[in-house]
Amino acid sequence: MATVDRAFTQVRTLFGRLRFFRHGWGDCASVHRTWLSSIRTGSTPTPSPAEISWTPLPLNLSLGTFRSPSAPFLPAASATARILYVPALPRAPPAPVVLHLPATGDHGFLRRLFFYALWLRVRGVASVILEGPFYGRRRPPTQRGALLDYVQHLPDLGRATIEESLALLAYLREQGFERQAIAGVSQGGLHAAMVASLCEGSVPAVMAFAPHSAAPVFTKGVLADVVDWDALGEDWGDGARDRLGQVLDVTHIRNFPIREDPGRHVLLFAQDDR
Repeated sequence: MATVDRAFTQVRTLFGRLRFFRHGWGDCASVHRTWLSSIRTGSTPTPSPAEISWTPLPLNLSLGTFRSPSAPFLPAASATARILYVPALPRAPPAPVVLHLPATGDHGFLRRLFFYALWLRVRGVASVILEGPFYGRRRPPTQRGALLDYVQHLPDLGRATIEESLALLAYLREQGFERQAIAGVSQGGLHAAMVASLCEGSVPAVMAFAPHSAAPVFTKGVLADVVDWDALGEDWGDGARDRLGQVLDVTHIRNFPIREDPGRHVLLFAQDDR
């Protein structure tokens, strides 16, 4: 399967012609390290419940938008968060609800809607699908697909997903959804673990094929083959790969607190995955 992963990545990036971080490092500011330090000391303020504007859609679905709590450091195109609400059937409140987080390159809502949310719906479970920053309608105009322009955009994406998730879970509690869970695949699984470590109360998470950090994904995994190392090497010389690992260390799960209820979570692993 690792060979299939590598071949699929080459096709998706036009055989390596499209690459991550083609504009270089960005400012690689310490803003996220300061945020993580406050998390470790327990002094990070919890985002306020999201203030959502709703638009009804067919099939009783609803499109919601709200100002991201991370808007100050996001590109303008990513500053407005978008969600799709899929109510449970039958619609007897209060149904349990799952917040679905995006994997790398998961633009829009359709993949998670058809593979997860509609299956949960007929089993009496509601879903909220978050369109992540830098993806879909929230993609900066200079970005090609999911290939982030700057290294700095990756920790920006992660922190924004976490803060938006916390704001959404707070909103759902206000609406009477006390039974909550978080789910994600790959990058979404790592973010689900981070959110579960920070959210109020005990919220179970389902993490499928999730890395412990983005660093090995982009320095050793299949995505390392489509990093624009030339763009990164202009600033850092031959140590670009080591430097990238150091910068992306902010995405390591060890930066987040350990909860006392590990039995409430589900981790799915792959035997041969790059």
